Amino acid sequence: MSDEVQAQLTLGKELIDLARGAESASGEEAFDELVDNCLRRAGVWKDIYIQRVRNRVPNPPKGGDPVAVNLADAERRSLVQAIDGDAPAAVDTLSKALNKAKLDSGPSYARYLQVLGRMTVGSDPDEAMRIQRKAYAISHRLLRPTEVTALRPRDAALASAADNVLKWYGQFADGQGAVAEAASRLMDLYFGVGHVAFEDATEFLGAVLGAQSERPERDEGDGPDNLWRWRDMSWVIECKSRSETDAICKRDMGQITLSHSWFERNYPGAPVTPVMVIDTALADLDPIDHLRTIEHEGLAELKDRATQLVGRLAAREPGGWSRKDVALLLDELRLSPTHLHEDVTKQARRRRK
Repeated sequence: MSDEVQAQLTLGKELIDLARGAESASGEEAFDELVDNCLRRAGVWKDIYIQRVRNRVPNPPKGGDPVAVNLADAERRSLVQAIDGDAPAAVDTLSKALNKAKLDSGPSYARYLQVLGRMTVGSDPDEAMRIQRKAYAISHRLLRPTEVTALRPRDAALASAADNVLKWYGQFADGQGAVAEAASRLMDLYFGVGHVAFEDATEFLGAVLGAQSERPERDEGDGPDNLWRWRDMSWVIECKSRSETDAICKRDMGQITLSHSWFERNYPGAPVTPVMVIDTALADLDPIDHLRTIEHEGLAELKDRATQLVGRLAAREPGGWSRKDVALLLDELRLSPTHLHEDVTKQARRRRK
């Protein structure tokens, strides 16, 4: 956050402490008084704000990214044109700005495409749906076009693990940014954490390790919790971060079976390993073929190797790595699907009674 926002947050905490310490007023009265002074911009409030915020932040905030600023300005102008009834001008304004910006094909670009589709639908519904399909193919968190039956081309060529790692690392300005991001995101990768945070962390981990990492159940409403795809192997992953049973139950076995079948329907012929992140390798019934589990020790080892990888990457600037160097690094840290299969997973087996 900017220095000004941090100073505002600090002031807010001080005002809360001040209100709590006011013996003559109840909490509700103290709160009402603070809000009233703020909204009326009372003299005492302005004096405190100047003293605690403005005088402590003498430098004006730095200018934003000019590309983002220009796009935001174009979006506003185009929306005003659309509201005024000039849809063709609105489409033209945003289209030209978007072409000039040359954004990478990511979530931000997809959002602008969705806005463009909204503006186009009145004059050309078919073109608007084409735009929305393109946006949705990039980001599945956007509105889903009704005509879409396949969410993505299932035979899309996968990049190499080294290329995926380079793409992930290249989004940071420097190595320390990558280290900080990894430390923050991997904190949620432990048994006991809520399933949403755990699956988000698993998605992040897969991207760091060079897999095409996805969340089919969240994004498509069907399929596994997580999907890691490499060129020569895929992992269909079900996460049981809060399971307290000492064996995989019938219900969980059914879930991984359905997810495995989902993969075979969508990626026919592709090699796949079903993986369950659960703190046991025992099952109440016969496991499906080739089912592997990641228990506490394996999960800790995964996090440790990912942390080592990011730390090694941070020794050079994002542009200082070649594909060959990263491939060697992945091999050295035993981060290929084969190595991970051998080192961090266990074969699931039926529990003896």
